[in-house]
Amino acid sequence: MPCLLARWPLAALLAVLAAGCTPEPKGDFASGEPDVFLFQIDKAATPANAEKAVRKVLSAVPQLKDLRAAQEKSAGNKVKLNLSLQSAPDPEAKAALERENYFVYVNLQGPSGLLKTFTFVVSKDFGDVKAFAADGDTVISLQDWLKAQGR
Repeated sequence: MPCLLARWPLAALLAVLAAGCTPEPKGDFASGEPDVFLFQIDKAATPANAEKAVRKVLSAVPQLKDLRAAQEKSAGNKVKLNLSLQSAPDPEAKAALERENYFVYVNLQGPSGLLKTFTFVVSKDFGDVKAFAADGDTVISLQDWLKAQGR
């Protein structure tokens, strides 16, 4: 009996093979690092600006990678660092914070769910990054945020 796959076009065969070997999602933007995923939730922002805001947080707070590694070590399981652009500056917002900043959420995710979450704001000109304090209402400097994290 002849092989039925021999009659399929090469592109169809590759699609079938690829479907069976689908890699785990890596985010909207490739981070270039294992276990670091970058996402764009607010689709109102251009993909370039979304990626720029998320990468700005990652570069301004390299300690996030250390926090991921420490969580992974203490949990004994793989932990992912997820950064996502939640909202872009809204020129019509009443509050200056929402008018002037990108909001980037960061979470550490283990096999059993979220381990830690943080929120950062990036100025619309990408020049400044600040963090929300543990109370979730107060924006503080990165230095104060790092002190609060014991870093």
